[in-house]
Amino acid sequence: MILRLHSRTLRIALAVSVALNLAVAGIVAGAVLRDPPRRDGERSFVFGPFDAALSVDDRRAIRNAFRAQKPELRTAMTDMQKEMEQISAILRTEPYDAAAIDKIFARQQARGAWIMGQGQRLLSERLAAMTPEERADFADRLEAGRKQPAPPPRR
Repeated sequence: MILRLHSRTLRIALAVSVALNLAVAGIVAGAVLRDPPRRDGERSFVFGPFDAALSVDDRRAIRNAFRAQKPELRTAMTDMQKEMEQISAILRTEPYDAAAIDKIFARQQARGAWIMGQGQRLLSERLAAMTPEERADFADRLEAGRKQPAPPPRR
């Protein structure tokens, strides 16, 4: 059986999907560009369980290295805003152009992968710069963090 969605329902679903994609990218960029206050057990969206295992100095060094790429991050955010305008226009145009939306989604996915890749590269460089003892301590903290239950979601 093929499920047919009304044009309005499809538009709403696409708008929600795009909003979620932009929210995720915004969270990543915001977490990198700012240093919000941290609570015990709170993890960064960018590095997940690795974040909790990093020392304050390591976290600061990675954040500063990411900030050095600020022009590229600002360009990415500007591009996302322009794409939202394009998506709005496409959603209001008949006939609906699904291929155009798919192209924008592909660009957003590539941009998100680039941001995540940059974070992983910087984390890898930081780990490589550690002494064997520092890496062993990091591994201990990483394992200890995996054994602790995740903190409850903030409200």
